[in-house]
Amino acid sequence: MLNFSTLLPPGHQILAANEYESVLVVLSYLIASAAGYTALAMADWVTNSRSRRGSELAKLIGAIALGGGIWSMHFLAMLSFKIGIHVHYAPWQTLASLLIAIAVSYTVMHLIGRESLTAPQYLLAALAAGLGIATMHYTGMLAMQSVAVQLYDPLLVVVSVMIASLASLGALLLAFRLRGRTGIRTFWLRLLGSLALGFAIVSMHFTGMAALTLAVPIGFEPDGLAEVNQHLELGMGIALGTLFIIMVGLLAAWAGERFHAQRLRLERVSTTLDQITLHDPLTHLLNGGSFIQTVDRAIGQARTGEQFALLMLDIDHFKRINDSLGHALGDELLIQMAQRIRAVLDNDLPLARYAGDEFSLLLPLGQRGDSQPLAMRLLEQLRPPFELAGQRIAMTFSLGIAHYPQDGANAGQLLRSAGLAVGHCKRSGRNRSQRFTTELQRDADDLLSLEMDLRHALSQGGLHVAYQPIVDPAGAPVALEALVRWQHPVLGPLSPERFVRVAEETGLIADLDGWVMRQACADLAQLHREGHAALRVSVNCSALNLSDRLLPQAIARTLQAEDLPASALILEVTENALMHSLNVAVEVLNEIRTLGVRVSIDDFGSGYSSLAYLSRLPVDSLKVDRAFVRTIPKQSNDMAIAAAIIAMAHKLGLNVVAEGVETVEQRQFLQANDCNFMQGYLFGRPMPLPHLRTWLQQSAIASVPA
Repeated sequence: MLNFSTLLPPGHQILAANEYESVLVVLSYLIASAAGYTALAMADWVTNSRSRRGSELAKLIGAIALGGGIWSMHFLAMLSFKIGIHVHYAPWQTLASLLIAIAVSYTVMHLIGRESLTAPQYLLAALAAGLGIATMHYTGMLAMQSVAVQLYDPLLVVVSVMIASLASLGALLLAFRLRGRTGIRTFWLRLLGSLALGFAIVSMHFTGMAALTLAVPIGFEPDGLAEVNQHLELGMGIALGTLFIIMVGLLAAWAGERFHAQRLRLERVSTTLDQITLHDPLTHLLNGGSFIQTVDRAIGQARTGEQFALLMLDIDHFKRINDSLGHALGDELLIQMAQRIRAVLDNDLPLARYAGDEFSLLLPLGQRGDSQPLAMRLLEQLRPPFELAGQRIAMTFSLGIAHYPQDGANAGQLLRSAGLAVGHCKRSGRNRSQRFTTELQRDADDLLSLEMDLRHALSQGGLHVAYQPIVDPAGAPVALEALVRWQHPVLGPLSPERFVRVAEETGLIADLDGWVMRQACADLAQLHREGHAALRVSVNCSALNLSDRLLPQAIARTLQAEDLPASALILEVTENALMHSLNVAVEVLNEIRTLGVRVSIDDFGSGYSSLAYLSRLPVDSLKVDRAFVRTIPKQSNDMAIAAAIIAMAHKLGLNVVAEGVETVEQRQFLQANDCNFMQGYLFGRPMPLPHLRTWLQQSAIASVPA
């Protein structure tokens, strides 16, 4: 200890005073600890606040609570000092010490709000905070006004600064360790840390007080009993006021922590929702909506001349997997497909399950680039069989490619162009890639235009039915084939192959087939009333309609509406139509034959021509394809095939109709081979109903014996 006797002012003596009011000492410690807890709690608010205003508010509240608590502790500790003399405090110096405490605390809160501190930064910050707290302390000490003169031990002053600095270092380390953490363990760590911090602050204060020695005039008699009670009352008032401020800070910290916890929960929910809304839940790839956003964003950020390729992959005959193996294994196929595609791509390339069994990806091409190598790698990657429920199943894929900016200016246009290219792949045999071309767009536009015109024609009566006679070997008419015709208002007469394909691709085929059947039955009923009661009519049935289990009911309603016997109607189906969905087709045809309607296989010999299937099919007759009739008598092979088909059909109990008969030689050959019926230009071309009436009259006249 320093010997102050040599430093005493003339006429002064050292005042012996080393007693403290215990109540105020305990209060000062509790306030310092509470202030430390508030500061540690506010550190989370400072760190987690998303707005600058919120962060500054948290710093200010924390600084007021911590600085006010330290200053209150300091002031209470001074009031607890029993010196036995009358003391009053200079207001401006007292206020200055409070402002210093708040300023130092604000600096500490600001440092806590940073991402991190280096070791030298920790030490410098702790030293600066320690000096600031010591400055607050000794400024407050100088505010004490009395007859006594203050003398300080420099060594203890330095020790007090070191204690304040170490306390500040501990507070910084603890705040950085605990921020962002929640739970009961964090609460107890924060509480223990605040108690230790309060003890360090109190220790610093009383070390500073120990550095103080008071010198009073010689002969001065201390008498401070009245001041003790006055100081106790004042100290209690300051303590309660400070505790109120600290409680407000704690309440704010609690509210901030609750707000932060709620925000974290909302962010987790938002992240989950983002996963749901932006990603496909099955493959975890981007979904269609987020892929469109990604493509548009990439295009918006593209430099001049930069190109992209959008590739769209579609599984060929994916419905077959779902129908035969079930949707669960269909989903497993999609997952494996996504994994194989991702294995070929760089991780940063956007890949999406765009819809159903369609996958899309965006490939940057730079200034110049070719998408075909990647397209080939993708198809090669998908070529090996997939393992599904212990089975090795090989699949094929159709891949369409569209380039930016040539094939589209945005995601929607590029996806449409790539989709058109995929459609062309499927029509061209599948298992291939296709780059978009303007011809594909033109075909799509034509298809859309024809679809709209066909819808209008179906609803407004723009179609008509032509009838081609079917005759027996003697040339007498026994039936009529109903053939739909369309006189387009702009394009003129269109071939049935063209607009029937449009109807099948656009979902209009059921309406088209239904309209033809109703019109044919209505016309046949009229012919029956006109005296041609023996005539039957045959109508064609599309492959898509043959899988419709409601088709027998529709046929029955049509026959009933026209009061026609079921035997008057013949339903013509192609071999390929039967193979489209064989099991369902057999069931539907059995129901149709149960009605009494006859069934005929059209164009026999041009499709599968499988005897195994033929034995299963519920049919009444075959129509030999015109390809085998047209070359008679020039091609002996075709003649042999035609004869064999007729003989085989008879063995199976089926009648035979030969199509495309145009010459007498062909007729004679068919008659010689016992062909039941014939149809072709030799007997009559397809004709509208009025012309058919005339033809029937002429045929009746020609058949009357002379």
